Amino acid sequence: MTSFQMLNEPTHAVEAMLEGLVASSPQLTLVAQHKVVLHRNFKALQAKQVTLLSGGGSGHEPAHAGYIGDGMLTGVICGDVFASPTTKQVIEAIRLVAGPHGCLVIVKNYTGDRLNFGLAIEKAKAEGLKVDMVVIGDDCAIQGSKAGRRGIAGTVFVHKFAGALAAHGYPLEAIRDHVQRLEIASMGVAWKSCTLPGHAANQRVKAGEMELGLGIHGEPGVVTVAQGSAKATTAQLLERILTDIGVVEGDGVAMLVNNLGSTTLLELHVVANDVVEYCNAHKITLQRIFVGSFMTALDMAGFSLSVWKLADAALHTAMLDHAVSAPAWPFAPRADLTALPKVITVPEPLLVPPMAVAGASGLVPVLQRGIQAATERIIEAEPQLTDWDAKVGDGDCGETLKTGAQAIQDALLTYPLHIPSQTAHALAATVADAVGGTSGVLYTIFFTAAGNALYAYDHGHQVDALPVAAWRTAFAAGIGAIQKYGGATEGSRTMMDALLPALRASQSDAEGAELWAAVVQAAEAGAEATKKVLPKNAFGRSSYVGEEFAKDIPDPGAMAVAFWLSALQRALA
Repeated sequence: MTSFQMLNEPTHAVEAMLEGLVASSPQLTLVAQHKVVLHRNFKALQAKQVTLLSGGGSGHEPAHAGYIGDGMLTGVICGDVFASPTTKQVIEAIRLVAGPHGCLVIVKNYTGDRLNFGLAIEKAKAEGLKVDMVVIGDDCAIQGSKAGRRGIAGTVFVHKFAGALAAHGYPLEAIRDHVQRLEIASMGVAWKSCTLPGHAANQRVKAGEMELGLGIHGEPGVVTVAQGSAKATTAQLLERILTDIGVVEGDGVAMLVNNLGSTTLLELHVVANDVVEYCNAHKITLQRIFVGSFMTALDMAGFSLSVWKLADAALHTAMLDHAVSAPAWPFAPRADLTALPKVITVPEPLLVPPMAVAGASGLVPVLQRGIQAATERIIEAEPQLTDWDAKVGDGDCGETLKTGAQAIQDALLTYPLHIPSQTAHALAATVADAVGGTSGVLYTIFFTAAGNALYAYDHGHQVDALPVAAWRTAFAAGIGAIQKYGGATEGSRTMMDALLPALRASQSDAEGAELWAAVVQAAEAGAEATKKVLPKNAFGRSSYVGEEFAKDIPDPGAMAVAFWLSALQRALA
């Protein structure tokens, strides 16, 4: 079965892509019949500096056109998906951009590219044009091949370096020689290969496995291994790469963490953090690190690492830092930055441990037992809450509440349980620190307002007991604050659907076990009723879900309220 892609005619996808790219990029111009993309001011560039061309097969976006800009490439020649441009395309581009200072053509080491670009360059020289070529082979997964190494994402470092040299006025021969001395190595890993337009999805990589050293056109990797953590995988790649170019303790390097297609930025930055930790542990000086999509392979799920050994540290870092207008190169100004470290720590407020009191307050074991039971129930319910939220929300409700519950358990013995108002504020502080998103702030508001209400009864001092009216007042204050600041009402598929019925039940004349039973029953009934609330009437993320997806699924936030109230009932009975 052909994998779905958002295209019109797969056979004309490259032409449509280039037209859309240039239409949305005022700095570019398109020579449509040759699929050549140029810097709009290429004539001004050729008059004052060496011009730079690169290119190859399409499907690696943002490579190669994303690197056209002041300080990087002058133009690129685009082949069809994963196919070399023709000799005619290449020579037309050279004729356009080669000026009195000459033109350097940067080619990745693939047979088709070498032949077509090479023949075009020989023809251009025969016409009297000043042009030269460098071939980049940075993929260290390939060892001992007669064809040499493949050119992959490390080529982008060459675009940056050569472009900066050209902008600084270096002559053609000097740029070529500097590039040929660079020590750059790359290697990738993927757990899903890429899908060519109009073709069936590639199922080569089996579930639970990943390939190390595979190519950017979907070529098989050098070894298949079990899927592992980001840290372990990063270490595997770096050991191979750093050994390949002889990086040792004390050396300075620059790194690319490159998305091979469909890997998320969250994953890429986890990998980046692992790269930093690896370099620190091995005393390698990480001068620069860049994270993003630099040279992709359509929708491949994976990443590659490229390492540039900065042998000429002053020159190499200066060229890396040279500002460019190419949209695919990350802008990272380094001048006039404050002297703060990369990560700063805000001092935590001093925690006051519970008072050691002769004849400890009778509330202490009660509160401890109740808080422990409520948090245990939420932790136990995490899978069910997550499952519901995956169907009617964004899937994080269970894990978020579990994180908060675990944090409360970890901090429980530090709480001033003999002072109810301070205990409520301590709960609020724990949740605020541990839990993000809407749930975190709503529960923080709840406990803060409840603590404020309890202060009227304990005045910040130890008490042995509080009347039911105090707890009822605190419960009402917490719910009222959520309603005031959150804006949700009953019947809107939120935690309010359990809290408000529970609040009404708590205001009856019942006492003890009878009162608890009424409160829990009302909360459970309210939570259960959320199954019938249509998404169009919902207040939170459920409002964006189709009606058929929300059918008979309760709101996980409301169910969580019913769970912890029921746990309190059992613990305090």
